[in-house]
Amino acid sequence: MALLPYPEISSLPPEVRDRIQHFEGEHERPSLLRRMLANWPPALAALDHLYHPVMEGGELPRRLKEMLFVVSAHARGCPYCTGGHSRFLVREFGFTEEEVVRLREHPGDAGGGPAERAAAEFVRKISTEPYKTTDEDIRMLTAAGYSTEAILEITAVAAVAGFTTTIASAMHLEDDLEEYGMDGYF
Repeated sequence: MALLPYPEISSLPPEVRDRIQHFEGEHERPSLLRRMLANWPPALAALDHLYHPVMEGGELPRRLKEMLFVVSAHARGCPYCTGGHSRFLVREFGFTEEEVVRLREHPGDAGGGPAERAAAEFVRKISTEPYKTTDEDIRMLTAAGYSTEAILEITAVAAVAGFTTTIASAMHLEDDLEEYGMDGYF
């Protein structure tokens, strides 16, 4: 059981309820993170203002961003975020479960080209020890073909994952996956 209760959806202000229901309809599953954040609507609004521009905007393809999100969430040890985004890679981008597991455990050996592998290794590093980023890390990404803007976009994906994984892990959202019928969190 999560450490804080989820509010009743029917008791939420209409704009908060609509935001949650829109996401859940679009993704065909409950969002325990959004439901938890509904306890403090400014946090839910902050998530929307951060998550959507980073994950849906920019020059990098959504597929890569989802891969990087999975790497980051797994590196941070968040089963809730790792599972949800792994499921998204399978359902929306045609990954097999085996490919996603390999990506999570060995990002440098995962499928995709050298540029994707370089980005995944960088995200794994900055998700656990961002203060250890070096000039060599940036040179590696530049050599892989990433622009300055793309390097910042890659870093922002890891930062968004940091926001969500901190809340999900701290509140133990993974404890409620079965209760809410969220299968496919391999």
